[in-house]
Amino acid sequence: MTLVGSAHRHDLDVQMYLEDVINHMNRGTAKPEDLLPDVWKQSHPEAVRSYRTEERRDKAELARLRTSSRKARP
Repeated sequence: MTLVGSAHRHDLDVQMYLEDVINHMNRGTAKPEDLLPDVWKQSHPEAVRSYRTEERRDKAELARLRTSSRKARP
């Protein structure tokens, strides 16, 4: 679950990431540090889920609006 959680936090397509990591581990074709989510993300930009950044931004904006509306109430 830690590997899945790390991939998710780095906005990766988790299935694509896990398949690639498992394949490299089975073949022994990559150094373990190259398979870390942040390093892997740099060499596989097609696996980055850009909409996750937008979701976090929208969620933060909604939280700011709620906070400001609570403060504005008498």
